[in-house]
Amino acid sequence: MRAAQSIGLQRDGKHFKLPQLECELRRRLWWHIHSADARVAEDHGLSVPENDYGDTELPLNIDDGNLSGLDESPVESQSRWTDMTFSLIIMEVNKKRPMLLRTLEGSTDPSGAIADFRREIHEKYLKHGDPDIPIQRIGLLLGQLLLAKAEVCIRQRIIHSQGPAATSLDRGISQGSFDLACNAIELGLEIHTDELLRGFRWLTSTFTGYHPLTYILWTLCVCPTGPHVERAWRVVNTLFDITEENSLIPDPGAKWPMIVQLREKALRNRQAHEALHSSQQVADDTAVYGDGGCAMRLDGGFDMNVWDPSFIENSDWNYLTQSFALLNGEI
Repeated sequence: MRAAQSIGLQRDGKHFKLPQLECELRRRLWWHIHSADARVAEDHGLSVPENDYGDTELPLNIDDGNLSGLDESPVESQSRWTDMTFSLIIMEVNKKRPMLLRTLEGSTDPSGAIADFRREIHEKYLKHGDPDIPIQRIGLLLGQLLLAKAEVCIRQRIIHSQGPAATSLDRGISQGSFDLACNAIELGLEIHTDELLRGFRWLTSTFTGYHPLTYILWTLCVCPTGPHVERAWRVVNTLFDITEENSLIPDPGAKWPMIVQLREKALRNRQAHEALHSSQQVADDTAVYGDGGCAMRLDGGFDMNVWDPSFIENSDWNYLTQSFALLNGEI
């Protein structure tokens, strides 16, 4: 990023009256670097300063073969799937998510803006994809995954910003966010296990989905039973099996031990609740899960009130690991 900024890639080439071909190459390079940097920042719990974005426009949605003739006859973005569409899906979601977060700051109902965001990505890119063509299929799935993940982040940020208007637990628990987090993990699993996409596993093996996974496990710690549980445990266990048993998956690093501990905590809470339910023989002793939170919580000594669910957006993994160790009495 700093090397790119040092040669001015964050400024669109049209400001310098550069040829359209050079403008387009600069845009492709800048936004590829920006997207890669966003992934690195997310994986390491870092935030990217907003002034790093610059004013470089997104690349045109055109095939590579159209580049050679740009300076002779200017070309506009095309309403179809091109060689750039897969990359543009990633670039545009990464660009629009922080912009949407700023726009919705202080909002109490983000539904309309989020729906517009989804509709825009669908109309520009996703509707043109053919699921029978591998590169387009993975683009469609990844686009849906990124949109689900972005919506979880946006909803959690807005809920968290309400402050004392709700308890910290109820701020963090939302049926909509939970379903979206499960959907994001399921889409990631489909990308990884789809035989048609086998040729892309070198890339998708790095898509662990730490943030949605952590949110799911956090919710299972707070609400160990209810209609949400079976689906959640199914996606969690499948992801764990793939991550821990597949030798081709890269080492998940220092984040994974915290995820493992959180899963063990969620499992102990569920087992403790089931034991309590069995001993009391109470027929209606089930958790009710909804937008207002859980009717029954069994924290099992895990003080979830002091663990902020806003970690879903740009988590500082070092801080999370230390916080979790403190909550478990390990340090």
